[in-house]
Amino acid sequence: MKKEIIDYLNEKAGTAYRSNTKKVSSVVDARVNEGATLGDFKKCIDNKVSSWRGGDMEQYLRPETLFGTKFWGYTNEQKTNMLEVGNRDDLIKAVLRASGMKDINTADIMIYNEVLKLVPTEQLPQFAVAVIRSNTEYMRTDQAISKAVKEFETRVLLQSMQNGKQIKDFEKFIEFIQYSFRNKPICNNIKGLYKPFVTIGMDREGNLVNKFTWKKVSSRDEQELYKWLHEHQEQIGTIEQIDYEEEQQPQLEAPQKVKIENKKVNTLVAKLAQKVKV
Repeated sequence: MKKEIIDYLNEKAGTAYRSNTKKVSSVVDARVNEGATLGDFKKCIDNKVSSWRGGDMEQYLRPETLFGTKFWGYTNEQKTNMLEVGNRDDLIKAVLRASGMKDINTADIMIYNEVLKLVPTEQLPQFAVAVIRSNTEYMRTDQAISKAVKEFETRVLLQSMQNGKQIKDFEKFIEFIQYSFRNKPICNNIKGLYKPFVTIGMDREGNLVNKFTWKKVSSRDEQELYKWLHEHQEQIGTIEQIDYEEEQQPQLEAPQKVKIENKKVNTLVAKLAQKVKV
């Protein structure tokens, strides 16, 4: 059941968690011991993906948060039907008001219906929240909505990439990465180039950065990275939970074992030396 739970979370939240880690096993086992069923876990995931994805809380769509001490509260949340607020035009008005517009006429609604055509009606309330969060005191209505639309389009494209669709043109792919990931992490577990726990991100200037060392990636490594990312687009936008200490454990244990074996050898040599002296 544990694998089925984590697979469901990864599918719904666009994450890439593993079901066999200590942290995941600990929180899932704790809830199962309390009587949680597979349906309970799925309901918890559905509730929080619905309310957290696309906002500041999206980073907490992880097993230790979802299945922690607040699990039953998350599971029993009553979802409200956001469409009861009204029809699409009413929801467009709510988005415009959230962005600061006061006098809204029919023409405004027609224009922004076209601007927001990619946003499904049932997601407009969440989109309005995103507009409020991205808005600043000096930002115009069109700027606030444009920024939120671009972020929404990026999420849609990332979801399609994680489901197997790809940007085939290499130059357009690089443009997408540089446009979408300024000052953000891109992914980790970059096999063949870095240790699994190393996260690659981008700084404000558009340079790829190794977030483990906090150093810019060299120009030669940058090309290799872009090539790898282009070939593994399904991993972009997901950061796996990889424990640094667990990943390093085999390397840490090897010298200790050698040290113990050397100690045994030294003891035998010392005993042999005493016999020789005698």
